[in-house]
Amino acid sequence: LTAPFLLTRAVLELMRASGGGRVIFVGDSAVAEGKPFWGGYGIAKLGLASLAALFNAEAGSFGLHAEVYTPGPMRSPVRLCAYPGEELDCLPSPDTHAEPLLRLLAPATPR
Repeated sequence: LTAPFLLTRAVLELMRASGGGRVIFVGDSAVAEGKPFWGGYGIAKLGLASLAALFNAEAGSFGLHAEVYTPGPMRSPVRLCAYPGEELDCLPSPDTHAEPLLRLLAPATPR
């Protein structure tokens, strides 16, 4: 939670000067469901939702926006550690999330 906060703070003035921008945080569906035994990782991921909400409330008037992208289960080292023995080949590759993330970063189209 500290690293995303500090990175966002470090680029905030550049984003404001550009007239807009987006911050994308990566969430985790397991902690969003309130599963026990996720410790500091769970606290940090749940804290990202609050960080995004506060960022939007404070920086929205400057054309800045934050989102939490929660990809769901996928083949990753984190998944392997959290679910040892799970058949990872049945899960989608992290590559499948590149396009949705790029769509979140793309400029909004006028309606």
